Order: sequence, then C-alpha cells, then structure tokens
Amino acid sequence: MTALQSLNATNKQLEETQNRISTGYRVADASDNAAYWSIATTMRSDNKANSVVQDALGLGAGKVDTAYTAMNNAIDVIDDIKAKILLAKTASAEERTKIQSEIASMQAQLIDNIGGASYAGANLLKTDSSSTDDTLRIISSYNRDSTGAVVTGSIDIEYKNIRLIDAISAKTGILDKAGSASSVSLPPRKRTPIARLPSRMSDSTSAWVTSLRFCRFKAGRRKPFAVLQRMPRL
Repeated sequence: MTALQSLNATNKQLEETQNRISTGYRVADASDNAAYWSIATTMRSDNKANSVVQDALGLGAGKVDTAYTAMNNAIDVIDDIKAKILLAKTASAEERTKIQSEIASMQAQLIDNIGGASYAGANLLKTDSSSTDDTLRIISSYNRDSTGAVVTGSIDIEYKNIRLIDAISAKTGILDKAGSASSVSLPPRKRTPIARLPSRMSDSTSAWVTSLRFCRFKAGRRKPFAVLQRMPRL
C-alpha cells in the first residue's frame, strides 16, 4: 500500500514537471496556484498588449520619418525657387521667361515629392481638410493604475498643422496659399559726378599751388592739411 502511494506521488510529480516543460510556465493552470495564476494571466495579457503598442510605435515612426524626409526635400526645392525669383528681379524679359519655366518645373517636382510621401497608405503632408479624420493618433503606452484599470497614452498630430498641400480645392495647405510679389525695389545707386576743374586757374589758385609745393615750416616738415584749410574755393 505504501509503495503504491509513493508510486502515485511520483507519477503526479512527473506529470507536473512534464507540464511545466511543455508550457514553460510554473503556474500554467488555476489548479497549480489560483492567486498566482490570476496574476500571471493578467501579466501575459498585458505583455501581448505592449507588443501591439510597440508595433504601433514602429508604424507611426515610419510615417513620421517618411513625412520628415519629404519635408526636407520640399525645403530644398523651395530654396531653389526663391533663388530663381531673386535672380529674376534683375533679369531681362527673355531671361524671365526661361526662369519662369524653370520655376514651373520645380513646382511640379515639389507636388510630386509631397504626393509620393506615403507610408502604409497614409500621407501626412497631403491630406483632406474636409475629412473628419483630422488627427494622426499613435498609441504610445499601455498601463494599469492602482485599481487595475487600463490606461493608454497616445501621440496626437493634427493634420492642419503639418499639411503642405490640401487634397481638395479648399487650398488650406501651407504651400497652397497664394503669395504676392513686392512692388518695392531697391533705388538706383546715385553717382555724384566729379566736378570739372576750371580750364584756367586764377592767380590766387596758382599762388596756392605754388605755396603747397614749396612751403616749409620751421620744424622742417610739410603740413599740407594746414595749407589745405586756407585753400580758396574754385
């Protein structure tokens, strides 16, 4: 009888050990430990939720990185357009026509770059202003408070703050707004003509030139500035 009980206990321990090996859990069922099983089940569920959060963060990072790269490209193209506009201020009519053609090509390139900045079917720079879906929401955290209630955090980005081109005709994007050229230009540089010397010097002027060439003072140094102050007006 004692041997049979010992054999049953051994078989039970062996079955429990095999179950732990196959599942990887020390507490796999409620029968193992009800309290620990409840806590472990909740933690396993939260770990799955955190995996979803991690995937959402990776997807959101891909969208933001794509928009960031396209925005930097847009800045480079706009800088080139600005340089062309400044160059046209002093260009001839024929040159302005060529510059305008280049600017139109750059504008088309700008629209193509922004329109192609899509990731996972989302384009953050070209959105519809009339759509009710006006915010990009990325889940960033999953927690439980002291009462066990689930609390989630998110990163919210409003499309209107980063919209470069409006997908409809409302034209609310940053690059959709019409600008106006300034009518103010720099005044021409004034050049003061050099006054012509009189064809014939007066006697007083001739005497002054002679004294400027040969005058000497007691110290033996020439002082043209002192003499210049006494120069008669021509």
